[in-house]
Amino acid sequence: MSQMQHLRTFIIPALLLAILSLSSCEKVEYFQSEKNVHSQLTGSWQLVPIPSTKPLEEWTFNEDFVYRSVLINGIMTPVDTSTYSINTSLMKVVVVIDQFKLTLDELNGDWQVVQLNDNYLIIATDHYDSTGILEREFTRVR
Repeated sequence: MSQMQHLRTFIIPALLLAILSLSSCEKVEYFQSEKNVHSQLTGSWQLVPIPSTKPLEEWTFNEDFVYRSVLINGIMTPVDTSTYSINTSLMKVVVVIDQFKLTLDELNGDWQVVQLNDNYLIIATDHYDSTGILEREFTRVR
C-alpha cells in the first residue's frame, strides 16, 4: 500500500468522524459573545406551560437580574427574583441563575442555551449531573 493510500485510509474516516461529532440532533448556540447573548436575552419571556393547565409564567431579564412573575387572578404578579450571569465558550452559552428562593433550587443552576433568537428561548440543565435534564421553553413577550 502506498503512502498516499495509507493516508486516505485514515484521513477520510477521521474527517467523517469529526464532522459527525460536531453535528448533533439538538441545536446549540455557537460562537456567541456574552454581550450579544445579554442583548438577545434582555426582555420578557413567557414560559410554555407544560402541562397546559399550569398558570402563565413570565421571566424578565433586565441588567443582571431575572424576575419571575405568575398570572394570579388575571394579573401578572412578581413572585421571585434572582441574579444571573452569562458564560460563553466556543461551543456553548450558559446562563447561571443562583438566587431564586421559592423554587427549592429547581431553577437555580447552570442553564445551557439550546436556542436563543428574537422569538424563542430554550434552556436546559442537569443540575451538575445530579438529576435528569430539565428543559424550559419560552416565547418572547411582545
